[in-house]
Amino acid sequence: MSPGVSVCVIACDEEERLASCLEAVTWADEIVVVVDAKSSDGTEQVARKYASRVEQQVYLGDIEQKRRCVELASHEWVLLVDPDEIVTPRLGASIRRVVASAEEKPNGFLLNRITYHLGRWIRHGDFYPDWKLRLFRPGRASWVGRNPHGRVE
Repeated sequence: MSPGVSVCVIACDEEERLASCLEAVTWADEIVVVVDAKSSDGTEQVARKYASRVEQQVYLGDIEQKRRCVELASHEWVLLVDPDEIVTPRLGASIRRVVASAEEKPNGFLLNRITYHLGRWIRHGDFYPDWKLRLFRPGRASWVGRNPHGRVE
């Protein structure tokens, strides 16, 4: 794997939201999108506009789709993003900075998600903080849990 960041996204019927998600990660060295074969809108066309690699696959489960997407990545680091998530410019700059630094790096980084629900940002209770391992070295990570709530460790 070459140094750099591959952004991995799985999508099904996400035409409305996918462009915003992918536009926010155009700084990445590679964007990989796995589209569910049953997607019935323009998701695949949107993905092809932004992504370096797009593959259509029959839905086998959330973990299996994400695992396949990560397998297609060709860089040392993977940033896993859902189609309804937006990577802020500040987060993108932080990711580029930490990946490029010469110092010893861990195998992954936790990112804090902020949930937008019913027209407002939720910054309290069980919704926040919401730390998830989303930036990681694929060769040093594994999938655990059960569909649809698997996670990377």
